[in-house]
Amino acid sequence: MMLKLFRRSPWNDTIARLYGTIVAQARAPAFYQIYGVPDTVGGRLEMIMLHTVLLLRRLEGEAPPIRALGQGLFDRFCRDMDDSMRELGVGDLAVPRNMHRIGEAFYGRQAAYRDALDAARSNPSWGRMTRPERRPGRPWSVPLALSDVPESGRHLNLFADRQTRDAVAEHAGLTALTRLEASFDVMPHGRGGLHVVGRVSATVGQTCVVTLEPLENEIDESIDLVFTYADTPSRVGGADVEIPTANAPEPLIGGTVDLGEIATEFLILGLDPYPRKPDAMFQSPAVGEDSAHPFAALAGLKKRQRGEEG
Repeated sequence: MMLKLFRRSPWNDTIARLYGTIVAQARAPAFYQIYGVPDTVGGRLEMIMLHTVLLLRRLEGEAPPIRALGQGLFDRFCRDMDDSMRELGVGDLAVPRNMHRIGEAFYGRQAAYRDALDAARSNPSWGRMTRPERRPGRPWSVPLALSDVPESGRHLNLFADRQTRDAVAEHAGLTALTRLEASFDVMPHGRGGLHVVGRVSATVGQTCVVTLEPLENEIDESIDLVFTYADTPSRVGGADVEIPTANAPEPLIGGTVDLGEIATEFLILGLDPYPRKPDAMFQSPAVGEDSAHPFAALAGLKKRQRGEEG
């Protein structure tokens, strides 16, 4: 039986707090104001199911006593869906049918999310998907030809001007980019290749995903890349060796590397995808509060509307 009685146990308070945290996380303004999740019953339900599935998956990797929290957490989810539907005015006869649909939706999404995560982890290229794909637009372009690199190598310090920083900020989805600089040591590599080692550092402006307030972060990323012409083998100790796909060099197109493009890519790599102010925290509702229900605000609105109509 999917909706069983919520039995008292020493873990009840822990389960209540875990579920309260899920609800608080699922109601974070960023999901609805930045990432386009509709602020509706359906949209909130999707976010709660997503976070519940991810937490259940995390619990599966813990020791048995902790892993057992998963069933209690799912029971709490079902109980809360039942309570929320009744608050929204769903009749007693319709609640079981709706709970059945929610159960089917939950298990369907759980299977889809797990398949996606498992497929990503089993993909041989998972470990090397660390840099964004190259894009046609190059907001910062500093080309360096193979012919301009002597045997002793070259050292270059790059400083982006205001116009370049604005273009990179727009390309990277930043609210500001007040500083952007990079340094490179470029050496010949093998037969007609280049070895590029360096760093990119920047001061970037982003938006806190919790408070939606502006914040500033420092970026400092190391760079170590090898560029070769296609089908050019690398040599170790005077002998050609086959490089595994995961460590394959970058293609040297037209005998030129673009240091500005490299710096831009590694800048994006170093960005926090979910920036948050140090003192910004998702607030977990207190156990037993009505606000812990994910649809409490919508239920209140519906009740007020019924009162006005009456």
